[in-house]
Amino acid sequence: MQQKGQFILMNRQEFFDYIMNLNVSRQINHIQNHHTAEPSYNEFNGNNHIQLMINMKNYHINQAGFSDIAQHFSTFPDGTICVGRILDNDPAGIKSHNKGGICIEHVGNFDRGMDNMTQEHKDTIVFLNAILCLKFNLPINTDTIVYHTWFGYLSSANIKSCPGTNFIGGNTQNNALKYFYPLVQNKLNEFINPQPKVQQWQIDSIQFLLDKGFITRTHDVFEPVTFQMFAFMVNNFLHKQSNINPIQYLKDNHFINSDHDLNEIVTWQTLGYMFMNRLQEKEIKNPIDF
Repeated sequence: MQQKGQFILMNRQEFFDYIMNLNVSRQINHIQNHHTAEPSYNEFNGNNHIQLMINMKNYHINQAGFSDIAQHFSTFPDGTICVGRILDNDPAGIKSHNKGGICIEHVGNFDRGMDNMTQEHKDTIVFLNAILCLKFNLPINTDTIVYHTWFGYLSSANIKSCPGTNFIGGNTQNNALKYFYPLVQNKLNEFINPQPKVQQWQIDSIQFLLDKGFITRTHDVFEPVTFQMFAFMVNNFLHKQSNINPIQYLKDNHFINSDHDLNEIVTWQTLGYMFMNRLQEKEIKNPIDF
């Protein structure tokens, strides 16, 4: 994180913490997406984020006659986000359509044939729109996530290609519906229902089962399976005994240390770990104790 005056430069995780803890006094009803056109990628050198913000503020005040920098947030090619105008104030982004808005300026020129958006930049643009929807409880549609170019009917000042004819699939409403909104929705879903990160031992446990022929296809590490089913599969693979007591069988063969309900749900990652531990062919680090 870097700060100079009102400008605060952050990565995505820092911004997540910042925005989720920020109190905002006004009602937010839409998010505006713009490109700067100038500065473009050519003016960004990897270290001049805040200087570009200062330059934009000076232009907005001295040339455009605004009271402050127009945008609340700017995104950069390296995926960082910089805070600009205070969020308690309406932006100066779309003439006659700023009430309740959040203005985002994406540094670059995203008209066809101009800047090629970096993946980090794209990821941050999607992230920023999604986290703002989460923060302010906004649905994802053409009223709540908008492009500057859609508002030419309000003022000739809005007749422009912004945020660019090649902005994440294009700058029309149909382009947004087809290419941009699904990305934002997927990211929003990740915020609402975060999935645990898969660790290497979990991947190894599934691969071990595949290598041994215990399973014939890759299973999701979190896919559920019962102890009863696991016992029958282990027996069929190792011993082929008849009429087993599933839980007692797993205890006798040192897969588990204590009684479990037959229908208790575990996951393939756990079973893979137990199988490796039982056969003692590969040591992995995991604190599971059954």
